[in-house]
Amino acid sequence: MNILRCTSNKLGFLVLGLWKTYCPESDLRHPEDRLQESDGVRIARRNNLALAGIVIVAFAAGTEPQQLEVFGVNPIGERGVITICITIFACHAYWYFMRWQHLLDDANILIYSSTQSIPPQPLRYDEPRMYSQKSAALYANRVCFMLVLMSFVILIIWGFDVMTSNGHMSK
Repeated sequence: MNILRCTSNKLGFLVLGLWKTYCPESDLRHPEDRLQESDGVRIARRNNLALAGIVIVAFAAGTEPQQLEVFGVNPIGERGVITICITIFACHAYWYFMRWQHLLDDANILIYSSTQSIPPQPLRYDEPRMYSQKSAALYANRVCFMLVLMSFVILIIWGFDVMTSNGHMSK
């Protein structure tokens, strides 16, 4: 798990949130500096968790995609299943994009200071300095990523299965 400790990839750190620390070339920071997520970031993660969880539970329960009602739509035949699968893929991607946007717009870096009061600094004005995630956010991001990945695999299985069986899931 040491590979997930630190990354120099700011985009990957912000979008996926899988690494504990962002480590740019510059080593400006205190070990207690933390990235403070906004409500929008948590909402985007919650939406991804919920949608991925529904897909995983439906698959585990043996539900066929034609039996699901996704966003008020019941998929019928090959075209319906493929449309729903693509829509769920797009929603996951959108919520990761929104996570990134909310971080850039609303996230703050909590600067550690033992001698003076330093207000939180907006992430968008941040110079290349090192910062870390709070542990709860880090683990929530990792769980979200794993569930979204499982959801993608299930969607691919459903799409492939319906395309190879002429519009109906094979038993």
